[in-house]
Formats: sequence, structure tokens, C-alpha cells
Amino acid sequence: MNVDGADATDNSVNGVRSTVSQEAVDQFQIVTNGYSPEYGRASGAVINIITKTGTNDFHGDVFGYLRNRNFQAVNPFSTVTDPAYTRVQAGTAFGGTLKKNKTFYFFSFETTRRHETGFSSIGSDNFGLVPFDTATTAGGLEPLPFGTIQVTPDQAAFLGPGLFQLAQQSPLTFAALAPVAIPQCKPHRERGPPVWCKVSAAVF
Repeated sequence: MNVDGADATDNSVNGVRSTVSQEAVDQFQIVTNGYSPEYGRASGAVINIITKTGTNDFHGDVFGYLRNRNFQAVNPFSTVTDPAYTRVQAGTAFGGTLKKNKTFYFFSFETTRRHETGFSSIGSDNFGLVPFDTATTAGGLEPLPFGTIQVTPDQAAFLGPGLFQLAQQSPLTFAALAPVAIPQCKPHRERGPPVWCKVSAAVF
């Protein structure tokens, strides 16, 4: 990934370091093979992005996108709670000249706000586990020798009999003797609804 001729690839994750706002893109090029020598270290496609610049005339844009959970249709016969998903994306871009034919400027701003379910890190302060070590955390999960984690009653239904290895390199597994009702369900003191339950977990 190149932006204005500079390498914008993060080698640690093999992805782009920063995202360029769509309104700030003037041109882009995708090269799938036959790279010239200027594209070293490329094993897949090369993406070239050229950003906009100001002109002698003033131009600007304002845009927005809204998706709110209240707008989502729900099956009237379903008993499943509508999941939280709200996305707000907005931004602006404008450019012009400070001195005609000599000095130009261009400004772009974009923001995205989301309210949705996701992963949370598991630490000793919240769950009474071993000391939390961010160095061993991967994907938002902390290796769990013994302790409890909190899940909703619907999520608890997936923790049936047997052993579930979440990842080949993760010692986090769940054990359940039989699918039983969990009596410890109660509203979370900070999150509020939905109801949260405690489920035992152990390493094998």
C-alpha cells in the first residue's frame, strides 16, 4: 500500500498503517502483477493512492451515514432481543488556494462511531483471576487457568458438554458437565441489560 508515493504498509500485520478518507482520494491504482522495481517487497497486489490537493477554486463536501438499531426490522414472533448495532459515519472535506497558482490547501476529516457487541479483555480486577498480563493477551482474550467469565443466557446455551478449544495457541477452554440452568444470572451493575451470568472455566 502506497500513499502519495510513500510506503503505508504496517509490516507487523501486513495491512495499511492508516486509512485515507474516501473523500480525500483523488486517484488510485491496483497493480496485480508485473511490478516495476519501485514496488519492492510486494507479494500480492499493490495499491497506489494519490490524495487530493487544493485548486484555485474553493470546493467542499459534507457527508454522513446513519444506521440505528431502532430502524432495524424485527420479526414480531421472535423472542430474541434486537442486538445493539448503531453506526454513525460523518465527515467533511474542503480545499482551495491561499495564493493563486502558488499555494494551495486541502483538509479532510472523517469519524466513525459504533455501538455494537464485541470482545472484552479478561483481567484480574474484574474476574478474580491471575494477574492480568497484556503481553500474553491475544484477540482480547487472556489465558484463563481457573476462574469465571460473564456471558448472557443465550451465550451459555453454546457451552454444552465437552471441551472447546478456542484457538490452537490459546489455553482458554470451557468445560460443562451438562446443560443446566444457571441460577446466578442478574443484570450487570454497569452495563445494565442484557442479563449476565457466571460460567466456570478451566484449563486442560
